[in-house]
Amino acid sequence: MGTASDLFDLADAPLKLYTRKASQPGSSSSLDISLPGVRTQHRTRDAGAGEEPNRVDEEATLREADRLLITRYAPASVLVDEALNILQFRGETGPYLEHASGPPSLNLHHVARPELLIEIMPAVREARETGREALRSGLSVNGLRDVSIEVIPLRRSTSERGYLILFEDGSHRAENRRMQPPAATLSASEQERRIAQLERESTATRDYLQSALQEHEAVKEELKSAHEEVLSANEEYQSTNEELETAKEELQSANEELTTTNDELASRNRELSLLNTELNKARQISEHARSYAEVIVETVREPLLVLDGELRVLRANQAFYTDFKTKPANVEGHIIYDLGDGQWNTPLLRERLLAVLARNEPMDAHAMSRSVAAIGERMLSLNARKIRSDGERAELILLAIDDVTEQHAASDLLRNDARRKDEFLAMLAHELRTPLAPIAHAIHLLRLVDVEPQSVRLHSMIERQTQRLARLVGDLLDLARISRGQIELRREKVDLGSILGHAVDASRLRFEQRNHALSVKLPERPVYVDGDPVRLEQIVLNLLENSAKYTEPGGRISLRLEHRNGEAIISLRDNGIGLAPEMLEGIFELFTQVDGSLARSDGGLGIGLNLVRRVLDMHGGRIEAHSAGLGQGTEFVVHLPASYPSRSSVSPAASPAVPIPASAVAARGRRVLIVDDNEDSADSMMMLALEWGHEVAVANDGPGALKVALTFQPDVALIDIGLPGMNGYEVARRMREDSAGRNLRLMALTGYGRDEDIRLARAAGFDDHLIKPADIDEVRRLLASATVAGVSL
Repeated sequence: MGTASDLFDLADAPLKLYTRKASQPGSSSSLDISLPGVRTQHRTRDAGAGEEPNRVDEEATLREADRLLITRYAPASVLVDEALNILQFRGETGPYLEHASGPPSLNLHHVARPELLIEIMPAVREARETGREALRSGLSVNGLRDVSIEVIPLRRSTSERGYLILFEDGSHRAENRRMQPPAATLSASEQERRIAQLERESTATRDYLQSALQEHEAVKEELKSAHEEVLSANEEYQSTNEELETAKEELQSANEELTTTNDELASRNRELSLLNTELNKARQISEHARSYAEVIVETVREPLLVLDGELRVLRANQAFYTDFKTKPANVEGHIIYDLGDGQWNTPLLRERLLAVLARNEPMDAHAMSRSVAAIGERMLSLNARKIRSDGERAELILLAIDDVTEQHAASDLLRNDARRKDEFLAMLAHELRTPLAPIAHAIHLLRLVDVEPQSVRLHSMIERQTQRLARLVGDLLDLARISRGQIELRREKVDLGSILGHAVDASRLRFEQRNHALSVKLPERPVYVDGDPVRLEQIVLNLLENSAKYTEPGGRISLRLEHRNGEAIISLRDNGIGLAPEMLEGIFELFTQVDGSLARSDGGLGIGLNLVRRVLDMHGGRIEAHSAGLGQGTEFVVHLPASYPSRSSVSPAASPAVPIPASAVAARGRRVLIVDDNEDSADSMMMLALEWGHEVAVANDGPGALKVALTFQPDVALIDIGLPGMNGYEVARRMREDSAGRNLRLMALTGYGRDEDIRLARAAGFDDHLIKPADIDEVRRLLASATVAGVSL
């Protein structure tokens, strides 16, 4: 019934018995109309004509209906089936039929007017039960007061029946119909007839309503039964669906597990295939790499050894056999310490190789000096790396041996050359500075006794040139030491303003000589830097000397210090000869000088600015040169990292020497021992010390100095380092060993000015280290301070 439920009606719900429904409008079922006294003829056709028998029967029924209607003056009518579904409309049925609201329907229950439906239904039942025509008349509907209904049963070719329902309006009959008299004129018999009619209508209405109620109750029971069956069926369906869903989920889970298992198996198969492929490739690559490594090992010119975990030689390349004049039988399979005459058996090499194997510490440039029987004394450099295990072989060590005998000899030669050059430079400085000392001393003494203007002018000229020559020698030696990295900065927190003040005081005579107008602008607050005060003052002195040299007499020079953006900035500007644009950077190169008569007339080696830049590099600073062009002046700008030290960490730059009055010096005269092999230097210093009121003794060599010191008992000793027979360091040590020399102030007065020389002097016991030609005021101040203190500083 499920797919054809629209063709059947439920006859017995508990037994689930169904009956076929009446044909719907438009169906192919035919009607077999059999009326009393009427013979129905069926016209048949040849089977080949292609027309179905049901179709012919339907057309015959329609023609018979037309004939009957014509005989009755064609009243309005409808042709319905057993279920009261309208099969066809005839005539004007509008006054009797009306479509109800809702979905469209052709069932007579839905389209017949209610006042007619209560008469139609009993008439249909009557016609169905009796098989004869059923008539209902005297009805009122839609303004019509004399409407009659006639139901005529029709037989169809099947067991079902059809019904022709005729509607006739008696109030509009033709002229042969009689006018109904008013109710007031009705006779008693007519009134009784009408009352009887009304009673019949009332009875019919009551029967219809009762029948409708019964049908309603039956339908209600059927619906209730159907609802219970539907609920039961739904519960069964739900249970079945749940079981099916559970089974479906179980099947789906099983399918997923099977799919996952299949995927895993497929994936593992692919992985195994890839692993096999990669293993084959790796094996090929390993074989290729091994072959490649063997070729490299044999091609390398340096001897190579491959050692196992017990430091046993697994193999050696051909270079090892060639260089060490041996054979594979004497090498392979032997522990490295047993090779040759045991020259490889050293504790340090054993320790380094074990560290390579145990902790993977690389061994680089391990130097060994060994005597090999076949090739003699050799200097070797060993490098070793660990070769990790690859599963087939244990961990190994690759040892490379480099014969660096020739390189070592060349390095020794270079070091010896550098040492000899340093010694030469030191000796050169000593030899150049030594004659400058007596010259400076002599000029100072001549100034004291010869006060004529012409003599004073000549003395000043000699003194300036002497100082210039001493500074040139110092810069040249400093530049050489910086190039070799032999200068060590003695950093401290200093006020850069004090450095500038001392440099200006030292250069003032130079500016006065050339009649330069020098202006200095310092900030209100100190500007601190972390640097070597001596080297920083050297930077400023060189810049001031450069400006004085390249600015014409009468020119203007300005020096400015400021603190900006965490930097100490020194700016030195002049209105001198200026620089061409291409020279702004090249001016700092070594031995570079600006062309021009002014520049060349004042000489110079072109090392000052290069020295400035190198010393600034050591301090983390930099220098820039700016100029608008030739004849437009030059500006040098120095940048140094500024520092913010605490008050206790600041070391102010040394203050300029304050002249000591002659009367005060004479009152505090001390015994001074002068030791110098240069008689001029010794005699000139002796005359200065006597002039300052001191008692002086002189010695020209080391042993003589020790003898004089025993009898003279000096308070201060000025000792040259380069002495015959015994150098100044040894003289100082011998004097310090004597009990009388513990309070003796020792001052080294020498031409050796390297940092190494200063360290040696401090180690030997010297309190001060002065470089020839020493500043005379500084020497006088030190002698005076020693006199005041009475002990060495």
